[in-house]
Amino acid sequence: MAVPVMYVVRSCRGGMLQHLLHLLQYLDRSHFRPLVAGTPEEALVAALRDLDADFRPLPVGQGWHPIGRRRLQRELEGLLRAEGVRLVHTHGVLAGLVARYPAYRAGVRVLVTCHNLIYTRPGWPWRKRLLARWQRRLVPYTDRFIAVCRALAEELRRFEGVPPEKIAVIPNGVDLERLDAVLARGRSLPPPFDRGPVVGTFCRLIPEKGPDLFLKAAAVIARQVPESRFVIAGDGPWRPHLEALARGLGLGGRVGFLGWVEEAAGLLPRLAVYVQASRQEGLSLAVLEAMAARRPVVAFRTGGLAEVIRPHRNGLLVPAQSWPELAQAVTALLRDRGLADRLAAEGRRTVQERYSARETVERTQALYRDLLGRE
Repeated sequence: MAVPVMYVVRSCRGGMLQHLLHLLQYLDRSHFRPLVAGTPEEALVAALRDLDADFRPLPVGQGWHPIGRRRLQRELEGLLRAEGVRLVHTHGVLAGLVARYPAYRAGVRVLVTCHNLIYTRPGWPWRKRLLARWQRRLVPYTDRFIAVCRALAEELRRFEGVPPEKIAVIPNGVDLERLDAVLARGRSLPPPFDRGPVVGTFCRLIPEKGPDLFLKAAAVIARQVPESRFVIAGDGPWRPHLEALARGLGLGGRVGFLGWVEEAAGLLPRLAVYVQASRQEGLSLAVLEAMAARRPVVAFRTGGLAEVIRPHRNGLLVPAQSWPELAQAVTALLRDRGLADRLAAEGRRTVQERYSARETVERTQALYRDLLGRE
């Protein structure tokens, strides 16, 4: 009989959602029966329906408040017992915080996947110290951790006191078959961004993703390559600030704010260069997809990006937050298409050889079997 495995998530979009969907798509259903508990967002629920995965609404977003958290934990513990769950796999900080103790009380194994750097991102230091103390208390209730890059594994060890033997580094992966189908269908950019070399980034519009640094670099690139255009696919609370910044930089009409785009990877063939300007980053699935789509990539040297990109072989790296150097690197690629094409071709090979979604799922399932075999 297949073992019930529950995935607990909060708000789940972008790379984290794709990671979860890869797990569900390639999970060995003869051994594991997946259930997903979390915030009932339309994109998540629709995707789970297509993948024949059961969903249980759970208000994970209430977990920051002590009263809401206690109520949520009681509800989750009851759900785990009723469903006969034997393994909980959490995604996202809040899901990991609220799910571990009720899983422990229910006698359920716990695996936590960490997707993003926390302690090096912008934010109040006292909040990070408080979070680190909270996380340290939960380490004894956690059987294993997955870090999507070595930088995240080091952060877990350094700030949360996780023993190295509890951490497995399993990178994100790309479903090349699905991605190639999306690329073949393609998407069009709206005028006037359908002409001239287009430089783009896909990200949530929040400080740690660095969309302001992308815009500052764009202002320099625009002066050096007058025919260039720029697009940002994504949305978030910083959008009004960024639109004002673009106007202040003289980029009015040169930058397209596209919002959230369904199957945004379909835009990649329209880009001359893909940029990841994150101030901190785990292992960006958008970067992996851009490389797989044979787009030259320029990124800041931060987190897992420095583990994926080999400078001047499969992409270009510049010092973190140095938007003038980011602009210089992008301009170099726009002016030297031979270099851009060589980096793009090697980027595709890198993803094919090292970042397969199927391999990610196989290694994750191996952890499931190891944890369940200890019962």
